[in-house]
Amino acid sequence: MSEAWAPCKVILVGEHFVVHGSYSLVLAIDKGCLCKARISDEIVIKSENLNLEVKEKEFIPKVFKPLFEVCKSTLDYLKEKRGVKLVIKTQVNPSSGLGSSASCSVAIVLALAKLFNHELKEEEVFNLAMIGESLAHGGNPSGIDISIAIKGGALLFKKGEKPLKINFKDDFPLIVVYSGIERETGKMIEKVLELKKRIPFTFKALTDASSKMSLLASEALERGDYKLLSSLMNFYQIILDWLGVSTPTLNKLVEEALKVGGSAAKLTGGGGGGSIIILPLEGEEDKIIKHFKELGYEAFKVRPSFSGAFAWKV
Repeated sequence: MSEAWAPCKVILVGEHFVVHGSYSLVLAIDKGCLCKARISDEIVIKSENLNLEVKEKEFIPKVFKPLFEVCKSTLDYLKEKRGVKLVIKTQVNPSSGLGSSASCSVAIVLALAKLFNHELKEEEVFNLAMIGESLAHGGNPSGIDISIAIKGGALLFKKGEKPLKINFKDDFPLIVVYSGIERETGKMIEKVLELKKRIPFTFKALTDASSKMSLLASEALERGDYKLLSSLMNFYQIILDWLGVSTPTLNKLVEEALKVGGSAAKLTGGGGGGSIIILPLEGEEDKIIKHFKELGYEAFKVRPSFSGAFAWKV
């Protein structure tokens, strides 16, 4: 038997434009996906979050299809004919926009490799895990979620280039508030693409500006300049709202966060639902979490995960 864990993520600056060639600053968090793997007569995947077990030869629900494809593709790549049973548990809501699909895909690949005593390079893990990510979100995802799940820490990411590791030391808190609305990454990507087609020159200018903001944000994170990082995050939320990927509910959550002790607040990930992240003023995190819980929202504190994905034998 083997197990693997991979971190989830938050995007501090740069989502959506990263699909179109912008840099983006992404941070691994200390919540992720755990995958347990053992040899079986057939391929079986159980989600502890959904309390649902699915066999390969049965009807496969849509939410399970990316997981099965990653599993089968990895087994084929490893030239393994035996079946496996995978038990998967995520520490965040699967529809929260925190990259749980990517962290699960990476954890599956590493758990299977460890189970059958294979050592895979990062590039191999990335390519196999991207099979699931493409199915989960449709189209041609940037790969940012897979990269941060593999590497951990903070990355300055640009599609098609080697991610740049950002060196920072502070173990600072962030607060995640889940809107209760399932994120719609695929639909939001299509929505932004339509905007790009309508106003290509304006979109190009904004993509360039997004890159510069991501670079500034990475420098701010390295220096521990949270005042500058907050300013960039807050401004980026306005851009995401203009793009049409924020919602009235997300905007309301952002306003509440800034009212009760947030230095910065913005949606994270695809938008259309999902979560916001809050960079709290010093000492204000407990008050902010209490406030949102009293409003009926799921709210919790996360910290950076300096570790990327890893696997072990049991």
